[in-house]
Amino acid sequence: MTDNKSEKKKVCGIVMPISQCDGLGPQHWLDVKSIVEAAAVQVGFEARLVSDTFESNLIHKEIL
Repeated sequence: MTDNKSEKKKVCGIVMPISQCDGLGPQHWLDVKSIVEAAAVQVGFEARLVSDTFESNLIHKEIL
C-alpha cells in the first residue's frame, strides 16, 4: 500500500509573461496563471512559475 503523504507530486512548470505583454496587463496574466494552476492541481500536479526557483541557475535547467 502506498502512503500518499510520502508521494511527491509532479510539477507543472508554467512559462508565461508576468507583466504587460501584447497589450494585456499584469492582472490578465495573474488570471491566466490562476486558471492554469487550478487545472494542473485538478489532475494531481503542483503548479508553479518556472521563474520561481530557489536557485540562481539558467531557466532552461529549471524547465528540464
